[in-house]
Amino acid sequence: MLPSVSLLSRSACLFGASGFCVRSSVRGLAGFVVSVGFRRQTQAALFARSWAVRLPSGCNGCVLKRSGGLVWVSVPVLPASVPAVVRRGAGPLSVLGAPPACRRAVASGGAWAW
Repeated sequence: MLPSVSLLSRSACLFGASGFCVRSSVRGLAGFVVSVGFRRQTQAALFARSWAVRLPSGCNGCVLKRSGGLVWVSVPVLPASVPAVVRRGAGPLSVLGAPPACRRAVASGGAWAW
């Protein structure tokens, strides 16, 4: 089973993430991914490894990409957990900042409510 956006946001904070994004993806197993940004490659690799082993066997794992001074780890997520505005195609929702700021943005109401 795929993880939820909320579960990944909590995990991202524990790993010290500096960015968080929910977006659609043509390569994501269920059509949506969470991308988590890290300042250090080692943090990103640990996060990717921890989630790759928990993903379903039909999934190709996590994808790492360097952009904007961060290393981004993309993890496929359960479509039902994706905020409604992203499901409707309004574009990605992104938060940059310290892990607590990312978590507060994901856990708050408004656009993040589901």
